[in-house]
Amino acid sequence: MATGNVLADYVDAGGGLVMTIASFVDGFHIQGRLLTEGYFPFELGFGPSGASSLGPFDPNHPIMEGVVQATGDLLGNVPVAPGAELVEVFDGE
Repeated sequence: MATGNVLADYVDAGGGLVMTIASFVDGFHIQGRLLTEGYFPFELGFGPSGASSLGPFDPNHPIMEGVVQATGDLLGNVPVAPGAELVEVFDGE
């Protein structure tokens, strides 16, 4: 729990945080305030799951600017958290 609390404090102070698959997969996820106070863009899910490639996405969203291809070979099946904005979906292969 200490790691999740420290990371939440860091974000509260203006820091940026990039989260990976293990952040959202039940059993491997980060705990503490980061989990319990709404910092996650996804709810906990399961994984890892198989490979995928770029599917439907919002080309007008700033984080997708210039993106024409994306692949992943270690993904999680996680639902979008309430209040989070979905900007891209991987298509299963």
